[in-house]
Amino acid sequence: MKTTQGFIIIDVDVAALNNAGKDPQPINENGVITKKIRKHGRMYPYVSGQAWRYWWRETLQHHAQWEMSPIIRESKVAYTEANPIQYGDDDIFGYMRAGKIEVTDPNTGKSKKENITLTRVSPLKNSALIAIAGTQTAKHWSGMSRQEGNPVPFSKEEYSAMMKGMFSLNLEQAGTFSVQDRTGFKNLNQALAQNALEQGASEIDEPFAKDKAGNPLKLYRLPKETRIQRIKDTIRVLKFISGGAMQTDNMVDVTPKFIILSTFRSGNHPFSH
Repeated sequence: MKTTQGFIIIDVDVAALNNAGKDPQPINENGVITKKIRKHGRMYPYVSGQAWRYWWRETLQHHAQWEMSPIIRESKVAYTEANPIQYGDDDIFGYMRAGKIEVTDPNTGKSKKENITLTRVSPLKNSALIAIAGTQTAKHWSGMSRQEGNPVPFSKEEYSAMMKGMFSLNLEQAGTFSVQDRTGFKNLNQALAQNALEQGASEIDEPFAKDKAGNPLKLYRLPKETRIQRIKDTIRVLKFISGGAMQTDNMVDVTPKFIILSTFRSGNHPFSH
């Protein structure tokens, strides 16, 4: 398994990048607090891995001109189109589109539920962004005072910190899709597999899975130039990445100031500490 492992450091001042909701202190009705975690008795502000991925995906759309997979909302769930052939973000970031449809059993004539769930383990994995050292946050008090009458006070937590993060990009999994009928590996249905072949994909043997007859299952791999372009775009846009809460009055630069990149034939990350 060939994997590019990355380690980054960002350096932020007066930041409030990822908030954790309402301040629980009763004296502060209009306050928000930042995400932070305690370790060895010290407090460390952090940005969730999900938030970092959101910035990353948005940057790919704006700086690499990626067409993003449409989001479908049904009741209390939301999912993307789950089409990694057409959409690079479905390929690189993975997906889970769960669902069942009602079909007629050709043998009995009765209706039954057929599982049409598609899932994909993301080739791109990342950590949270967490302060390198224990950091004391500061409470910033502000007030809305442009209206008549008394000002309306509100507060937020801010911090200055160097923050570290890791990511791992599986180069062999990018642009390569499984049809195994198990969670995380049922990447394509028959229509998508056929579409992949029409787009120039090739069929290769799955080295670790066989069918009931003992024959290797098939993987569908997009053309090499498509796979390389998606991998390059994913890493290159790090120098343009932007995002985070309170940007209108904090304007924090979250592009990496230090990067380690190295490719290994292993999935274990060597830069975790």
